[in-house]
Formats: sequence, structure tokens, C-alpha cells
Amino acid sequence: VPVDWAMTQMNLGNALLRLGERESGTKRLEEAVAAYRAALEERPREQLPLDWAITHGTLAMVWRLLACARVERRVLRRQWRPGMLDCRRWPRSARPSACD
Repeated sequence: VPVDWAMTQMNLGNALLRLGERESGTKRLEEAVAAYRAALEERPREQLPLDWAITHGTLAMVWRLLACARVERRVLRRQWRPGMLDCRRWPRSARPSACD
């Protein structure tokens, strides 16, 4: 039954979202996006407007989390790179272990 399958995909997406909130990286959040998109295939706006809206709202929340994670990574890389370049100016024996 398509409606049951869509609910299963929604539940899977919810579980992946919760895991993604607790784990580092974005793999689980990306998997949640795929599950929510799959749920939307069987939740057309015209037939199930409330389910469609709930799914889209949850999907928007995951996209926000992904965007924040990606921005944070870019910011960290920008901050990390100059420090790493500076680290390499020091003799190996005097470098912090994080520099290697």
C-alpha cells in the first residue's frame, strides 16, 4: 500500500534525522533527505495535503541542518588552513602533534 510505504519512509527519515543530529558528518542527514523525498513520491499535495506539508517541513529542517554543517566545515577549514601552514614553519621537534 503506497500510503503505508510513504509512512515507513517518513519514519526511516525521522530515525536518520535523529542519528544525524547526534553524529559527526552529514551522511545520515543526506540519507534522511532521500527517505523524505521517497515519502513525497506517495504523498501528493492534492491527495494528502497535511502529510505533504509535514514531510516538506521536516525536509526543510534537514536541509537547514545540512547547510549549517557544511558552512561550519568551510569555516573550520578556513580557520584550520592558516594555522596548519604556520605550524609547518616550526621545526618538527617543536610542532604540536596536531600539525602532523
